Amino acid sequence: MRRDCFAFHRRLRPRRTSLRLGTRLFLWRALAMTVLLMLLVASVQGAIVDTYEETFDDEADEATIDGVDNWSVDQGAATDAITQNDATYTGSGKSLQLTGAETAANVSRTATYGEASPCWVEFKIRPALGGQTQTIPSGKIAAVTFDHKGKIYASDGSSWTDTGATFSADEWYTVVMKLDFGSHLYDIYIEPTASPEAEFIPDKENLNFIDSSISYINKLGFDGVYSATQSSDETYIDDLIVHFIDRIEIISAQQTLAVDQPSSPITAQLQNSYSEPQTAWEDIQLELRSTSDGGEFSLDRDNWSAVSVVTLPENAWQIIFYYKDTKRGKPIITVNEYPDSGWEEASQQSEI
Repeated sequence: MRRDCFAFHRRLRPRRTSLRLGTRLFLWRALAMTVLLMLLVASVQGAIVDTYEETFDDEADEATIDGVDNWSVDQGAATDAITQNDATYTGSGKSLQLTGAETAANVSRTATYGEASPCWVEFKIRPALGGQTQTIPSGKIAAVTFDHKGKIYASDGSSWTDTGATFSADEWYTVVMKLDFGSHLYDIYIEPTASPEAEFIPDKENLNFIDSSISYINKLGFDGVYSATQSSDETYIDDLIVHFIDRIEIISAQQTLAVDQPSSPITAQLQNSYSEPQTAWEDIQLELRSTSDGGEFSLDRDNWSAVSVVTLPENAWQIIFYYKDTKRGKPIITVNEYPDSGWEEASQQSEI
């Protein structure tokens, strides 16, 4: 029953909304009654989506996020949490600014985000240096803090653990949390946005949830920082994403091919752990490989043009390509995201 209810929910489309963040991120669950109410409201919309994304680009410049699509400034002044177009990691668009103030801004958004595992929470942050160490919030799932001494800590139950990563104020960083609601553990990945790592290797693995009774996300929250001695204590957040992609799967049937003859369409699909299609929130590069050195891929069967990397477009959940091989055998073709994002790659054996 639990799984059936969730499968229904994954077909609902949350409205695209503004989010706020800060030098600390925390995640938690709202009351069960809120979940049921939001399911009933959302079902009227009848659309299909499985990913929550906020880029802040649709908001007015220097507008408060308070009161926008279920977001609230829970602490501090509403004008301390505003969208800005002069500080983004790409050089265009907008980000969310949490202004340093003696009463630090605390913002949150309540919504039904889902419970499938893995659940990924990702965002870009340009952190500032605060004046003191943040405390771990109680009754939450997980938290990450950019400490006033330039270190990055993640919650491990009721205590902070050093991730080993450090940061410089006013530089952009990418933070990824991979949550497992079955084991109530999570991994965290941190890297400079301008120089991503070649392999997707966690900085810390198997960290304990702060509250191990929580099994879904119903709220996202972020804290700002304040320092009386630092020259800058403004934090910026961009590109927040909550998604449930577990793997890439080849959903078309295995094929037997003639030598050097194109295959029928091969379909690769993004899926969650329930084998449900998942929507790409941006263009995603996929790498195509074969164990045969005579194998080739193309997006067009009739006008063949060999490719090794293809693009699954934003708002799509699958892509079609073709394969042919000049050598007899049983090659295995694989499809994986490029660069590596930690998803399971697809594989399928063909016969030539």
